[in-house]
Amino acid sequence: KGGREVYQEVKSLRPETPVLFTTGYSFNALEKERLPHNTGQIIRKPYAPDELLHRVRQALDEEE
Repeated sequence: KGGREVYQEVKSLRPETPVLFTTGYSFNALEKERLPHNTGQIIRKPYAPDELLHRVRQALDEEE
């Protein structure tokens, strides 16, 4: 499944679940992909482990 499909499935089961998309695409390409509104955060590949941990923590904290 693609990210959009997984997102829709997760949100249908647990709408409160925070989401962090990872992608190797440019932000211009993502606009063309037309992700659903309020999808959460997006982190571009490649990323350092510390950056990923920071962004996961940030996504979890925003849901509180």
